[in-house]
Amino acid sequence: MGACMSKTKQILLLRHAKSSWADPLSKDFLRPLNERGKKTAVVMGRLLTRLKLAPDLILCSGATRTRETYDGLGDAVNGVDVEYTDAIYEASVDRLMSVLQGVDDRYDQVMVIGHNPGLEGLTKRLSNGRGNEKALDRLEEKFPTGALAVLKAEIAHWRGLASASCCLEALFRPSDMD
Repeated sequence: MGACMSKTKQILLLRHAKSSWADPLSKDFLRPLNERGKKTAVVMGRLLTRLKLAPDLILCSGATRTRETYDGLGDAVNGVDVEYTDAIYEASVDRLMSVLQGVDDRYDQVMVIGHNPGLEGLTKRLSNGRGNEKALDRLEEKFPTGALAVLKAEIAHWRGLASASCCLEALFRPSDMD
């Protein structure tokens, strides 16, 4: 595990909360959160507030379950610039990396609300085994719905984001909040 340098940018990767499979004919993009997912989104919003993790830009997949996850974060994201983009929906790691590399440098703390396996893969690529040991162990176990990865990006400009350019500071899973 390599040492982490001082923070210049911060990335918060939030996987959407648990979605409903009640309607098997529903299109994947339109699946809403289930009751557990709605509660998880609120819990994660409280966590953001408690830890003073305040993004200045949120990039949110346009899928119903990611939008509802964003809504559930409540006061933690009030007043934050949010961009809904289908580019994050079921995006590959390369696509997610490209989206983040295109962020305007005026933003220092960016949150992505998206899907797996992209977010888990992106977390692994960006940190490449660097960061908090407990968080890295959790990442190897599972990146479940509702999980939040907190990364320090050792870059001055978003276009400089690359593999191993971050340290994983924390990985919060809803099951750890109970």
